[in-house]
Amino acid sequence: MIYRVNDIRGEYPREINATTAEFLGHQYALHLRRQKLPPRLLLALDNRPSSRILAAAFRNGFNGKTSVLGVIPTPIFYHEVLRRKTAGVMITASHLRRGSNGFKCFLPTGETWVYHGQLPRAKGAAQRATNVSIELPDPTPLLLAYLRQLRRYVRFTRPVRLRFASSTSVQGALIQLLPRVFPQIRLSATANYVLHSDSDGDRIELAWRGRRLLPEQLLALLLAAEPRYRRIGINPLISTRNASYFPDRTFIRIPTGHRFFKEAYRRYRLDLALEYSGHIYCFRELGTEAPLLGALKTLAFAGQHNPDTFIAERPFHLWRFDLSLKQISLARATAELRQQLNRSYSVTMETFDGVELQLRSNGAPVGRVHLRASNHETTLRFLVEATDRTHFRKLKRIVSVWRKKNS
Repeated sequence: MIYRVNDIRGEYPREINATTAEFLGHQYALHLRRQKLPPRLLLALDNRPSSRILAAAFRNGFNGKTSVLGVIPTPIFYHEVLRRKTAGVMITASHLRRGSNGFKCFLPTGETWVYHGQLPRAKGAAQRATNVSIELPDPTPLLLAYLRQLRRYVRFTRPVRLRFASSTSVQGALIQLLPRVFPQIRLSATANYVLHSDSDGDRIELAWRGRRLLPEQLLALLLAAEPRYRRIGINPLISTRNASYFPDRTFIRIPTGHRFFKEAYRRYRLDLALEYSGHIYCFRELGTEAPLLGALKTLAFAGQHNPDTFIAERPFHLWRFDLSLKQISLARATAELRQQLNRSYSVTMETFDGVELQLRSNGAPVGRVHLRASNHETTLRFLVEATDRTHFRKLKRIVSVWRKKNS
């Protein structure tokens, strides 16, 4: 299945191939012409084997002045598009499995472009693309320049040991350069802090002593580290509990997806935004996604405080899980869960970025269950959250029984 929400993704080469890439390159050039934007292109890619083939074909279809940035993380690609005020394309399928690929077309206005028309079928040699090649530059100078830009916003007062644990991510080359720009960071195989990322480096997770931090915990650390973050965007799969821990900040709920977050940045003048999937938008500093900057700010703060104490003082009573849409639909899951929860709670339903079942007991709000179908996978995502430990145990028990029947 080809997914077209914030970008275009599909299986390579059955759905996404050189024919698709060349066609989209031509359509992108036409779009820039219609928008009266210069026919120039920044081209970047991840390290999937098919990315180089697709990059060459897209460039051929674009048929304009192209600057090849090379194999770099997607956030650096976004940064370069905004900095150079030039349209670009990133060849990647983000976190999807290695057999997939796709195209992220990003405009210097901060908007994305997605082609929604009919895509052509591959033709023999074009699908195999054995005759297509592209020379890739050494990305080191660009990676170092980006890290020096991040250094303007982070200050380490103590040494921090860090390990990077995602061997297939393009983020790896960037992490190896960290000590050259941040001498306080020491890369170590035995570090207590462990960084995880996806293939194209636009998602980051941080673990402390073998336990991955919840997105909410990472957000709390970030807000404590940076008091200038006043307006924060979160999607409904993120707990709103931080609003009580940081009552002086404004939290705005935003539908899931890059496009919605970037629109909200302009509309609400957001300083920071976070999705449960590990996307961190440091809008105040860079105007776009910058997950590594978020991680560095968190590490700098944690180096001066006891993370165990900080986390223990700010509990989150929540549980996330996924179910396949091949097993159950959003409508059926909503109906069945609502029926089960009605036996113990007063339930009201809200439809915003999925479905949310809001729970009350004796007139007071005690929790919620949020359900949302993924934009890029045949997956139904769930968040179960309660206001305290007692209600959480009860709520999790009810949902667990239902989940077991549908797994």
